[in-house]
Amino acid sequence: MNRIVGRRAGGAVLSISLVWAATALAHDVGGAEARFRLDPLPRALAGIVVEVHTTLAPQLVVENKTDKTLEVLDENGVPFLRLRRGGVEGNFSVDELYRSDSPMSVARSATPAGAAPNWKPLSSNPSWGWFDERLRVAAAAAGARHHDHLRRWRVPLHIDGVAVAVTGTADTSPNPGSWDVRLTSPHEPVAGVHVILLPGRVPALFLETSTNESVIVLGSSGEPFLRFDSRGVDANVRSASWRENALARGEQVALPIDPKAPPDWKSVSSSSKYGWVEFRAWPGSDEPNTHAPAAFRWSVPLEVGSQKIAVEGKTVWKAGGTSYGHARDHR
Repeated sequence: MNRIVGRRAGGAVLSISLVWAATALAHDVGGAEARFRLDPLPRALAGIVVEVHTTLAPQLVVENKTDKTLEVLDENGVPFLRLRRGGVEGNFSVDELYRSDSPMSVARSATPAGAAPNWKPLSSNPSWGWFDERLRVAAAAAGARHHDHLRRWRVPLHIDGVAVAVTGTADTSPNPGSWDVRLTSPHEPVAGVHVILLPGRVPALFLETSTNESVIVLGSSGEPFLRFDSRGVDANVRSASWRENALARGEQVALPIDPKAPPDWKSVSSSSKYGWVEFRAWPGSDEPNTHAPAAFRWSVPLEVGSQKIAVEGKTVWKAGGTSYGHARDHR
């Protein structure tokens, strides 16, 4: 399957800063916004999902539910990520593993020749996303040329020890359109819970509560993601959705990701409001393709006390217009 998805501050400040940061960094990459496309995957990668997310920087996301072992190699051919059906491991002896957690260029430090691999678990899920510098370099090269807006990129892999690669292009030519994102559910789905949709390359949601009930936002795997109550807002640092948001902010996540594990709550706001990048409202690509339909509906489940509800919306492709699209309500 070959897809392109192309995955402490007050809530309002956080949400708006995410949108501004995404805009600023997109322009910082070669002075132009790059659209990333995948080439068809090699047959050896049958059953493996590969996507490109673009938030603060291009991010490769891979899911391996097969019985094979997939390794991602650095520029010297040394594996720094290993994905299996049972989870993901990182080679902590390789510099690229540390750089892959940052959307910005990070100073290189040479990995000692012949350093013994130091594999440690990163996630119990068979999927992982990382900022790959090879995509960022391609985007900068494309943006630096006035007449040639296309540059190729290549990420080498091993699948059960066999050398393969994921390849694609970075395109900085004028954007042909944008995604129009809107809420279809009320701004106040239940009394005391207020939701606002904010625009961005990937849209953001801002939620504020004044209810006496605890409000839980569920993540992409159905796990507890955020918890709102009278004391403020907590994030489950084991949540895959939390890691996506941390990476979008340029932060690192120390603990292994395990959506099935009991929540590990960390305070992220002392007020009962918070904003986050909502990847479920974005098709994962800067333009429609085979796996990014021109229109789709999305839903973010909430638990308000014992009541189960959802924030719902619709995303539609609009030809022309700004590259970051619009966010609107249902009216």
